[in-house]
Amino acid sequence: MPKRPLRWSLRFKKLQFEKGVGRSIPKILTELITNSDDSYKRMDPQPHSSKTFGEITIVANCRKRLISVIDQAEGLSSEIMLQKFEPYGEDSGDRAAGLRTRSLFGKGLRDALFTQKSGAVKSIKEDQCAITEFYFGKIRGSDEEDAIIDIDDHPPRLNQDIRTSWGIVENGTRVEFRLRDDVRFPKREKLIEKLSNFYMLRMINSNSSRRVLLKYIDATRQETIDQIKYIFPVGQLLIRKTFQFDFDNRTFNVELEISKSEIDLSQGTAGYEDREGGLLVLDEDDNILDLTLFKYDTDPAGSRLFGRLRVNGAHEYISTKLNCKSPEPVLSEDREGLVKSHGFYKNIAAKVEEILGPIIEDEEKKRRSQIEGFSPETVARFSKAIDVLNALYEQFVGKADAGDGFTGRNPRLPEYLEFIRPKLTVKEKIRTPVALLINCDKFSTGTEADVKSDKKEIAVEPQRFKIERQSAESPLQKKILRIEGARSEIAGNIVVTVGDHVAELKVEVTDKDIFYPQNGMQFEPANVNIHEESARKLHLFLDMEKIPLGSAIEFSCPSETFSLKTESVEFTKEMKISDEVGCIELGITADNGIGQKAQVKAVSGVYSSEAFLQIVKEKEPLPPQEGGRFKSPRFEEIPHLKVQTWLAMDGAILINTLDPLNITYFGLVNQKDTIEGSKPKLHCQIRLADLVLDECLNKIVTDAYGKGTIDRRYLNNPELDIRQYIAEWKFLYGKLIHQHFVTLQCNPDGIS
Repeated sequence: MPKRPLRWSLRFKKLQFEKGVGRSIPKILTELITNSDDSYKRMDPQPHSSKTFGEITIVANCRKRLISVIDQAEGLSSEIMLQKFEPYGEDSGDRAAGLRTRSLFGKGLRDALFTQKSGAVKSIKEDQCAITEFYFGKIRGSDEEDAIIDIDDHPPRLNQDIRTSWGIVENGTRVEFRLRDDVRFPKREKLIEKLSNFYMLRMINSNSSRRVLLKYIDATRQETIDQIKYIFPVGQLLIRKTFQFDFDNRTFNVELEISKSEIDLSQGTAGYEDREGGLLVLDEDDNILDLTLFKYDTDPAGSRLFGRLRVNGAHEYISTKLNCKSPEPVLSEDREGLVKSHGFYKNIAAKVEEILGPIIEDEEKKRRSQIEGFSPETVARFSKAIDVLNALYEQFVGKADAGDGFTGRNPRLPEYLEFIRPKLTVKEKIRTPVALLINCDKFSTGTEADVKSDKKEIAVEPQRFKIERQSAESPLQKKILRIEGARSEIAGNIVVTVGDHVAELKVEVTDKDIFYPQNGMQFEPANVNIHEESARKLHLFLDMEKIPLGSAIEFSCPSETFSLKTESVEFTKEMKISDEVGCIELGITADNGIGQKAQVKAVSGVYSSEAFLQIVKEKEPLPPQEGGRFKSPRFEEIPHLKVQTWLAMDGAILINTLDPLNITYFGLVNQKDTIEGSKPKLHCQIRLADLVLDECLNKIVTDAYGKGTIDRRYLNNPELDIRQYIAEWKFLYGKLIHQHFVTLQCNPDGIS
C-alpha cells in the first residue's frame, strides 16, 4: 500500500480554531488589535507624520452583526497575504528579522475569523488593494467542505470611495467578521468594559502612542464613538526587586513590583476577562503573558494586590520551544496565560510565591486583627460541634494533617524519585504529611511502589501505592505519605522502593512542638489572648536554611499596654528543634485594659512575621486549641467571591459578610451580636449552624467520595450521589451540631 498523509476532518479543524478564542468577542478582538499594534511596532523606526498613525478603530455594526478592526499601519499586498495566511501555526519570522512583536503561534487571525460566520481582510499598500475572504466551503473538483482562504486575484482598482468605505487613509488594513447566529451581539457598555480591562490589551490601551477607538452603530443606526483606555490601579508600593532563576540551561532575569490598592480588586475567580488585580506577567518586550497571583489567586487576603512581573528572555524561550523539533507549548493557545504544568511556570511561581507568602500572611493577620471574634465561652461551645465534624472527617477521610506535606519547600521534578526534604522532624503522636516527588517519565503507569519504616515506633501510610500521572502535561507526581511517631527520642528511616530506584527519608521524633514556616519565619499561633497583668510566651519558628544560626532577630511592639522581655535575640544552637527548624520563645507582659490589642513584629533581614495580641478577662477561659480539619467560624469579608461561606487555609469557616442573604440575617456590622451577647436572635443562630454544617459536610463528603471511603451508588451521576450523601448526613447529624450553636428556644407562638 502507498504511504498516505493523515487527513484532518473538518470537525477537528473547527474545534482547533474554536480552542483559541471560542465565542469570546474580547479574545477575538484582542487578536486583531494586537496584530495592528504589531504592525505599528514594525513601522515605529520609520518617520511618519500622519495624524492617524497609531490609531486602531473597532467598528461594531449591530444591525449587520458585523465587527471590523481598522489600522493605518503597513498594509498588506496580495503576495504578503498569501505568505501570511496560507500556512497555519508557523512562526511569523518577525523575531528572526529583529522585530520585537508579540506573534508566537502564527494562527490568531485564522482562529478569530474561522470561528465566525464569515470573515475578510481588506488592505491597501502603496496604492494597491488586496482582499482575502475566510469561510468554510468546497474547492472546485472536491466534494468535501474545508476551511477556505480566498485571495482575490483581481482586486478592485483603488479610489477614494474604497478608502472611505474601508476607513483607510493611506496604508492600512481592515479585518472584519460577521458573527455566527448563536453568538449574541455585544452591547456597547459591556464591550467597552471588557476591552478596557482585558489583561492582554492593558499595555496597548495604556500606551500614549496608540489610540484605540470603538465606533458603535446600534439597531437604529445611531453612532457613538468612545476611546478604549486602561488606567492601572493606584496604591502603595510594597516590594520592588530583581532576582534570577535558572531553568532549562538558561538564566532568566526577573523584575518584580508588588503594590497594594486601597480598595479590593477582583482576582482569580473573576476570570481573565473581568479580573482587576494580580501580577501582570510580561516578557522582555512588554508583551503580556499572564495575569496571576500564582497559588494565592483565590486567597481573600490577596484581594488588594497588583503589580508587574517582567521575565527577561521569556519571549525568546517560548518561541524556541514552539519551533523546536518536538514543539512544546509554554504559553497556552487559548489565551489563558502560561501553561501551569510547565517547568517554566513552576520555577517562576516558586520564586514569586516565596516573596508573596509573607505579604499574604501579613494581610491575613491584619484582616483578622480588625475582626472582633466570638467570646471564649462561645468559641468553647462551638468547639463541641466542631469536634463532632472533625471526628466525622477523621472517620471517613483520615486524620487532619499537621501541615501540607511540603514543609515550606516548593516541589521540583526529580531525576527519578525523592522526598521534598531528606530529613524530617515530627512531634510524637501527631500525624505529619510529607511529599514524595516522582518523575513519571521514568516509570510505567501503574508501577507499584513499596513503602517501609525500619522502626516499629514510626508508622507510615500508605505502605504501597501505584505510580500515576496527575497531569497529562507534567510528569511530576506529588504523593503525600503520612508519618506518626509513637514517642520522642527515636529515629528511623522511611524507604520507598520503585524497581531499582530508592528514596529515603530520615525521621526524628520529638516531644516539642515543631512547625515548618513557609516563608523563613512565622509566629505559631499568630493570634494570642492574654490576661490582664500576666505574662505569656510567643513562639517564633525559624527556617534554618533562610535564617542561619547567629542571625539577629529584632522584635517590636508599638503598644504601651504590652511589654516585650527583649527587643533583640541572637539565634543560637540552644534554640534548635532540629537541623532544619529553630524556635525562639519571646516573653511578653500585659498591663490593664480589657479588649486592648497590639501587634508584635519580628524581623531578620528580608524575612518578617507578625503576631496579634488581645487582653481578655481573667475569668474568661482561653479558647481551646482546636485540632482537626475544621475550626470555629468567624465573620469576614470575602471580596469578589460570590459565596456564602469559605473554608480558610487554617480550617476556619469564614462567613461572608458581603453575601446579600448573610446581610439579611446578620446585618452589615456587629454580626456576632446576633449570635451572642445581650440580644441574640434565634433565626441567626440557626442560620450560622446551617452554614457551618453545609460547608463542613460538603468538604467531608467530597473528600471521602474522592478517596473511595464511601460507596459510589450512582456511578454515572456523582453529583447526585454527593448531594444525596450530604442530605442524609444533615438528617443524621444536624440536631447534634445545632444544639451547640443554638442557645435560644421558640416560645409557644414560634417566636424567640
